[in-house]
Amino acid sequence: MGNIELVVQGTATDVRGFTELAQRMCAFVEANEPGTLRYDCFADADSGRFLWQEVYGSENALLQHLQHLAENRFMDEAAQVAEFEAMTALGDIGDPDVHRWLAESGTPALRHVTGAARRPSQ
Repeated sequence: MGNIELVVQGTATDVRGFTELAQRMCAFVEANEPGTLRYDCFADADSGRFLWQEVYGSENALLQHLQHLAENRFMDEAAQVAEFEAMTALGDIGDPDVHRWLAESGTPALRHVTGAARRPSQ
């Protein structure tokens, strides 16, 4: 059905530990999840504020990522170094397993209405 994007926000309670975990998670995604098209973490070292920007090529790729998070206990580790405050899913979601996960995690899903995008000139 198209790309699914997640935007996750929060505050690191241990900035160094959070940064190290984020780097390990990104390396894992790069090596093991070809369906994850973008997996970027942005953070402010002074305040600990962070934002993850994740783009999955399909709903199946998102489900695979969630399975990897559980299998590798990444979220257990994340709970030790960060407080997650908000998550939003963007895209046209039809898979009942994704709908169930969104409902269980309290994540709102927004459908694409309109937009414009350009690539910068080179």
